[in-house]
Amino acid sequence: MNFHKIIFLIAVFLILIPYVGDNDFWLHLRMGELIVEEGHFPRTDVLSFTGEGKEWINHEWFPQTAFYQLFKYGGFVAVSLFSSLMGTVLFALLIRGRKFSWPLAIFLFLIAYNLKPFIVPRPQIFAYALLLGLVLAIGWYYRTGSRKIIFVLPTILFLWGNVHASVILVLPIFAAVLAFEFGPLAKFNRYRLGYQEKIRLLWVMGISLGFSLLNPFGYKIYWQALQPIRFREAFNFLIETRPIYDLSFPILLLTHLAIIFVVFGHTLKRRWEVLKTYEFVIFVLFVAMPFFAVKYTPFAWVAILPIFLKILPDLNGKKLFANIAIASIALASVWLFFNERNLFKDPDSEWPREMAGFIKDNELRGNAYNPYSWSGYFVWKNKKSVFINPALADLGGEAFWDAMDFDKGEKTDEIIKKHDLSFVIAQPWAVLPYSLSLKNDWSLIYWDNYGVIFAKKGRGNDGIIEKYELTIKYFNDSIGGVLKKYPAGEIPDLIENYKEAIKRQPDLLLARYRLGLIYQRSGDCKEAIVQYKALLNIDQKLGSARFRLAECYQETGNLRLAKSEKKLAEKFEGKERWWKGRR
Repeated sequence: MNFHKIIFLIAVFLILIPYVGDNDFWLHLRMGELIVEEGHFPRTDVLSFTGEGKEWINHEWFPQTAFYQLFKYGGFVAVSLFSSLMGTVLFALLIRGRKFSWPLAIFLFLIAYNLKPFIVPRPQIFAYALLLGLVLAIGWYYRTGSRKIIFVLPTILFLWGNVHASVILVLPIFAAVLAFEFGPLAKFNRYRLGYQEKIRLLWVMGISLGFSLLNPFGYKIYWQALQPIRFREAFNFLIETRPIYDLSFPILLLTHLAIIFVVFGHTLKRRWEVLKTYEFVIFVLFVAMPFFAVKYTPFAWVAILPIFLKILPDLNGKKLFANIAIASIALASVWLFFNERNLFKDPDSEWPREMAGFIKDNELRGNAYNPYSWSGYFVWKNKKSVFINPALADLGGEAFWDAMDFDKGEKTDEIIKKHDLSFVIAQPWAVLPYSLSLKNDWSLIYWDNYGVIFAKKGRGNDGIIEKYELTIKYFNDSIGGVLKKYPAGEIPDLIENYKEAIKRQPDLLLARYRLGLIYQRSGDCKEAIVQYKALLNIDQKLGSARFRLAECYQETGNLRLAKSEKKLAEKFEGKERWWKGRR
């Protein structure tokens, strides 16, 4: 491997180092812990009380044990570095044996940067490498006819069958190859294998499929892969299952369309002599995947990039250009590495660590509702059953739709009774906290910048309620609405409740803001200013707080400060973030 390739791969490694804090990652850690430390290999749901005892095809068991072992002996740093290494392997395979030109280096570096959000500690990073290995192995067999394919394909499929249900992707690949080697479609294939090579490939593919079934769940991993089709409506609620043409993914879409344009353009003009028919069919099949869900983009690109690179002409250029390009890539990767600081970030920084600690320290009892997006984190931190197992494919079940309704504050009494809920963990911007704050038998016992906890009276947590209860009603209602709904005699108690909430969590942004608004609406701008200034000491980009502070300065006659704060309010408008962990 030449010097330019080595520098390129180091650059790719640096930019792919991920932030270890994905919701699914926490779940995978917990499952790895169960398998490694407790010797328990679950075949039914052991993570949620709503699905307890339900069959669970945990097709990701091998990566889970690997992640846990990495974490156990090397912490989050080891997990992050390993994930980046797996991503770098993809590009090492792509450039292996290829003439490495500077345009190719720039193109692949941009592809690596686009794939960065997908190269995270999830089992898929193993599957990406195995898919690429499969595509390259078939191409290698077409070139050489090597008998070593007898060992290569079964090994790939055996590993893949124990890594991820995406092993189902071998079916269209095998089907495309066989369709243009046997039967009536063979006449359209200009580059058919010889008879012996063809027969060898046929039975090796059959054996390889058999090896993929040598996993704890047999054929059921293929069934598992079809769950997104069965529960498509539910899966569309997740960001990663939205199509690539969603406005959230413009760079990915443009890159994907560019790949499509280049391949189709070159193929139609003059490159049929380069691409084999089965390769073009595989390209068409895989290039369509991201249009169903953006999470399929890395699978699609891994499968089609060898085909895409095959049709590219050699653009070597001058050696000076190559040196400049590689140096630019190296500098960009170093800058991104230090700018993002992913390797040095606290993995808990975007998660409700204090909330999880409150639940654990106070030993809250009974069934708990929690947001779906926090399930993996609570499974790992508290080792307790959550509302929904985020790894279970049955997202179309009753519990999932109950969660959708519950977050919207609909059917709350029915869902509480149905699932026998004792306490509720909620994201503060949802309607749910407002709904619970109006129920006499539910009490707000915890509130921070991540979320809130409400506990039901008479469910074994009364001592905790007595100790921590905050009697704040109309949670998340406008201050104007709150002041109209509260009897005047209860406003002082409301103020004391906000003060108590702030005492417990001094950086509780919205509590300070709402307390400031109450003072301001009550004509006490002096106290309101105290709260707004304390709030801005925590986060200076809260434009709304600066606007209110400007109003108070205006009211008290300090026009110079009022003008200054108004300018800052306009500067930071739309940049405020009231809640941490809003993923």
